[in-house]
Amino acid sequence: MRMPRFLARRPRPAAILAAGLATTLLGTAAVFSPVTANPEAGPALPTPLTTVTAPASTRPAVSEDALADAYNEGWMEGEDDLMASDCTTPIRTDVPQTSDPLVDAYNAGWHDGRINLAESGACEPENLNIGPDEATLTADYNDGWKAGVKDLGDGTAPTSPDGAADGNDPRVVAFMDGWIDGQADALGDDNRDGTVDEDESGWDCHTMGNRQCGPQGDASPAQR
Repeated sequence: MRMPRFLARRPRPAAILAAGLATTLLGTAAVFSPVTANPEAGPALPTPLTTVTAPASTRPAVSEDALADAYNEGWMEGEDDLMASDCTTPIRTDVPQTSDPLVDAYNAGWHDGRINLAESGACEPENLNIGPDEATLTADYNDGWKAGVKDLGDGTAPTSPDGAADGNDPRVVAFMDGWIDGQADALGDDNRDGTVDEDESGWDCHTMGNRQCGPQGDASPAQR
């Protein structure tokens, strides 16, 4: 008995090559194309790698001497600025930074100069020599003048205020000047030496001399 024969078409070499190429391309796409959540969005493209290159600096190099000069200049001006404000300007704890090394050096010196000056004791009240204003000194002088006249004693000799006085305090000095001038004016002690002489306005020839006053032209204009 003869078996039936099935005819099959033999593929051509070109068809075999095309089929192999298609299989290869599909495999490659499967490797390089990740699976997305939405199949209709298509395959995601790979992210290209980028290399960032910093531009070369064109700023000339700064010498150590220039940096030292900038620092020293900042130091001196920092001290001057602090003393000009009588140490009332707050000193910052940080130093601002910029892109300029000379500015940074100046700022560092300005900051360090102020810190050094404050730590050296220059900002202590006794070293600042801050004096009161003219209105205050005038009031102190007037108070001393009135007090001196009131405390003239028997009216013939100047007195001194009670208590020790600080001669370095400008307000005390003003009060003492007023005290001395007040008593001197009341006594007629024109030269402020504490003694009324014959040629001063407070001299009274009737009670202080030999009671012979002489011509009116030669006598003191302030007779008692």
